[in-house]
Amino acid sequence: MNRDNSPKLTEPCPWGTSKTNLKGVSLTASEKCWLGSRIAWEIFDTKKLALRFNMSIRTLQKYASHVRKGIPLYGKGGKPALFDEESCDVILDAAAFCNYVMVTSKYRKLLNKQAVLTATRRNIPLTEHLGASKSTVRRLEVKLCIRTGNGEETCSMEEIPMVCGSRRIF
Repeated sequence: MNRDNSPKLTEPCPWGTSKTNLKGVSLTASEKCWLGSRIAWEIFDTKKLALRFNMSIRTLQKYASHVRKGIPLYGKGGKPALFDEESCDVILDAAAFCNYVMVTSKYRKLLNKQAVLTATRRNIPLTEHLGASKSTVRRLEVKLCIRTGNGEETCSMEEIPMVCGSRRIF
């Protein structure tokens, strides 16, 4: 990353000019990038910045290293979710109309295709992209209120009472 192209160098401090305690605070990606750029381009000394914001020197050095190498910094979770909002919408649409007819192999193919499309939209090389793990799929299903059946079929939560009648299964 070229120093001249960095928009973070001209931005003012997001927390003002006073001493701010950022210890234990979840920072956004832009805030991490702001801190990293100050160290990467030697605007501030690492120790002075660590004292001003009450942060670990190692954490600030990590942010600076990512800025120098051009590696994206992510906010609050460490890395972005495997599926972006556009992919979640496609998955939800597919599950909403299935009414117990989507087979597991087709469902997994849909998830893997959407994960690849998300990686492509984020400019992540496909060599670094991994398929969706069982726990990732389970978290996505909880987020989208999708209920998978006995490993064979998939449907949305709204359809379960309609299919099962008066007997609730959840």
